[in-house]
Amino acid sequence: MRMVANEFEGLLSSLAIAARSYKKAVNDELSHHGITMRQWRVIKCLCSEDNIAIGRLAERLRIKAPTLVGVLSRMSRNGLVTLVASRSDRRVKRVRLSSRGRGLCAVGTACEQRVEVEVLSGLSDVEVLQL
Repeated sequence: MRMVANEFEGLLSSLAIAARSYKKAVNDELSHHGITMRQWRVIKCLCSEDNIAIGRLAERLRIKAPTLVGVLSRMSRNGLVTLVASRSDRRVKRVRLSSRGRGLCAVGTACEQRVEVEVLSGLSDVEVLQL
């Protein structure tokens, strides 16, 4: 039983290393376009559901709202999003992509795809299917 646990721990460790490597590679790609991985996650979410309340966006991104507010403030200063008070409840702020932010939807997706192709290029078709 201990051997299985060790193999499982090894797998989890390998997955964590792979996730960090992937994140770094995508972040490097995104940096050429002036955005970070965290900003890309926000943009990607807003590409599919724009004009969303900050609290809902935080839930979708699985981060705390106060953390997200800091990210959104920087993104707003950089012209990527606009923050608008809700018409029905002034306490609620909604987030919208600016035209510049919307333009990054395809760019960010292309960055992710380039990294994915690079990562998978070292694997056989069978190994890719096993993933």
